[in-house]
Amino acid sequence: MRSGRQRTVALHFLKMLLQLNSSGMPLGDTLKILSHRLKDQRQKALSSSLWRELSEEKILSEAMSCLPQYFNENMIHLIQAGEATGNLAPILTEIVKISEDSAAMSRKIRAGLAYPILISCMTLGVVALFIYVLLPKIQDMIATLGG
Repeated sequence: MRSGRQRTVALHFLKMLLQLNSSGMPLGDTLKILSHRLKDQRQKALSSSLWRELSEEKILSEAMSCLPQYFNENMIHLIQAGEATGNLAPILTEIVKISEDSAAMSRKIRAGLAYPILISCMTLGVVALFIYVLLPKIQDMIATLGG
């Protein structure tokens, strides 16, 4: 499973790839430029790795399949379909849109779970306070009254 950081790196990389590729630049040149232009070391390494794979006569989907930590199987199959039909830019647009929607949904779910987790922790704290602090005092008080 990909971490959030790797998902972010892959999404930003795909956005840059889409921008340059949709302007009419060939894919190999796009990856070569990205490997020199990107500032983030993870994205630069990702681009360089893909460029290296493409220079060894692989297609983009095969190159991406060598990096499963960044690109999932569904994404690779979609890229493969785009390469087969010659419509890579619309496929990349959809992949970026789906990835952005997925990231937004993850943020919303985490934000939605924050309040129940906070309430659960506070409840456990109150129960622990009652069991370990108040209950022994109540027992001592009942014992001194002869109960």
